[in-house]
Amino acid sequence: MAYVLGVIYTDGNLRPGILRDPNCSDTLRVGRFTVSQKEPELLSKILNLMSCDAKLLFRKRRAFKTGVSGETYYFHINNDEIYDDLLRIGLSPNKSLTMIFPEVPSIFTRHFIRGCWDGDGSVYIEKRSNSVKASFVSGSLEFIEGMLFQLYNEGFNKRTIYKQGKSFYFRYSGNQCAKLYHYFYDGVPEGQYLRRKYLIFKETMKKYNNTVLSDGHGRAAF
Repeated sequence: MAYVLGVIYTDGNLRPGILRDPNCSDTLRVGRFTVSQKEPELLSKILNLMSCDAKLLFRKRRAFKTGVSGETYYFHINNDEIYDDLLRIGLSPNKSLTMIFPEVPSIFTRHFIRGCWDGDGSVYIEKRSNSVKASFVSGSLEFIEGMLFQLYNEGFNKRTIYKQGKSFYFRYSGNQCAKLYHYFYDGVPEGQYLRRKYLIFKETMKKYNNTVLSDGHGRAAF
């Protein structure tokens, strides 16, 4: 479930919900969280991992005075127990600018970060240099500092944090992306990652498979 939690941290939204009793005019306040994504594959996998029958919904592209909202897939879950658990571990409504990296047992850290990366991370081949880049962005400086601290402890290079608008980001390139490939995916079933990003990360191995080797435990070693 660490992977699921990572996706919720990046693509989830907590807010009190309201349920109407169909038998009367009463309303009930319940804890609700919503997870939204451009790619339905990720949400379908999250619902499957949660053994949840919530309906996957679709929102069309919409234009507002302040900007445009793109096409989005999403689901809602109304559950006070789950909602309260998420609050206890540090999430909150309107969390994007204030969340901090949670205390995750070391054995699950890579799964949590992979979930975060499937949410707000990217991996791409830069056309100009034909090199692989991987970056992560967050509105919370504390969260991104916490993630980098964990990755450094796992043997990754130190990275500079950059600010762009109201967001912060860092980037890996070259053989560090190949190392991320092993860190994220070694021994992980397909139901626990976004396939599109996995395939791009896998491309890194064509360039760096003689440099980075897996140690067989989901970590990469030089």
